[in-house]
This record gives sequence, structure tokens and C-alpha cells, in this order.
Amino acid sequence: MIRTLLVDDEPLARVGVRARLAAHPEFEVVGECEQGEDALVQARLLQPDLIFLDIEMAGSSGLEIAPLLQLEAQPAIVFLTAHRQYAVEAFDVQAVDYLLKPVDEDRLEAALVRVKQYISFRDILSPTVQPKLDRGGSSYAERIAVTDRKRTRMVKISDVEWIGAAGDYTELHVQGATHLLRETLSSFLEKLAPNSFCRIHRSAAVNLSMVSELMALRNNDQLVRLTSGKILRASRTFSQGLRDALQAAST
Repeated sequence: MIRTLLVDDEPLARVGVRARLAAHPEFEVVGECEQGEDALVQARLLQPDLIFLDIEMAGSSGLEIAPLLQLEAQPAIVFLTAHRQYAVEAFDVQAVDYLLKPVDEDRLEAALVRVKQYISFRDILSPTVQPKLDRGGSSYAERIAVTDRKRTRMVKISDVEWIGAAGDYTELHVQGATHLLRETLSSFLEKLAPNSFCRIHRSAAVNLSMVSELMALRNNDQLVRLTSGKILRASRTFSQGLRDALQAAST
């Protein structure tokens, strides 16, 4: 059974997907919600295999929520939206498919096939859910190997100013240099000690020890100035979490 969560602020859209999935008994709708923040809570509780995720919703967008859905077994994400322009960004956050409203029946069928393929490969690669290791103390990454052409050197995590997402890659920004790793941002952040880095955007995280100033903007975003003088933007979804993390790091 493929446990499915519907996330859309349009009730009729959720009803439509639920009705169509009724013809596919291997898909079980285990929950529905209207906002991205609720989706994070429901996903942790329900551990779905598939999430139909709207993009433009009240509060956080689906594109901001998707990278935060780090569950024991990573669900397939199918974006369901009336807007064509977000397709590239959707696949940047590892979407399995991207469906436009109103959903064409053949496109939905194709998406469900992709979902089943994704879950099959996921389960083959991870036949059992592996518990997360207790990473107390030095078991968190303190250095990372970066390769530049034929040279490999070790970079201290504490020297990394900020981290950016570039599709399936992660950019480490260190003392004016940029190093590219073949790993997603979410995966890399899991290796780091808690309260060392904080996500400020779906595609960026900062070293808390490198933050020198926050400047509030009218739309509840924040400008983040680093000790190097670099200025980044924290989206409203992550701004409060950044303030809380800075407060915790200072105590």
C-alpha cells in the first residue's frame, strides 16, 4: 500500500485527487492538509510514501516545504499546481513529477507509474528503514574532503561561511572560495552538528557563528550579514527559526 498525503489549499483539488486515486487501490490517502506548515507535521506523524503538494498556498509555498520533508523513508513528491513557471525549481527539489491543474487523466496515470518506480527503487536501495545514528560529540562531521581538479584537501566545517544548493550538488562557501560537492543540501546538513548551521532559505544555510547582523524587511524576510560582509536573504518561512537558532547559540 502506498500511503498518500494530499497538501492543497483548494478543497476541490483534494477531492478530485482523492476521487481519481480511488481507481487505484494500491494508493491509500492517509491524510489531507491546506498549508505547508501543517504538511510538515502530518508528514512526520503519518510517514507517507507519496505527497501531492501544491505550490502556491497561504504561508509557505510547496517549494519551500519540499526540502524540509526529511522522513525515515523519503516520500515521492508530485507537485500539483496551476502554474507552469515553477517546473524547473520543482525538479531542483527532487520532485518525481509536476502536474498542471486541471489534471489530465493520462498525465496522472504516468505520474503514478513514476511514483511506483521511485518507491520500488527506494525500497531496493534501503530494504529496511535504518535508524539514525546517535551522533553525539565528535561523530558529527568536523572536516570535509573537497576536490579541485586533481587536488583534494580537507576543509574545516567551522570555516564554511554558508552553504548553497545547486540541484543535486551542494556549494560550500569558504573564505571567498566555492567548493562543489555531489550531495544535496538536505543530506549534507544532516551530517553537521545541531545548532552549527541554520537553513535560511530552501536553497541556503548559514554558519551561525558567522552571522554578524540581521536586518528585517517589510515582508518578514530578513537580510543576513556575515562576518565576511556577505549578505544573504532569509525567507519569512525560515526567519523565526534563524532568530531562535541564534538565540540558542548565544546561551
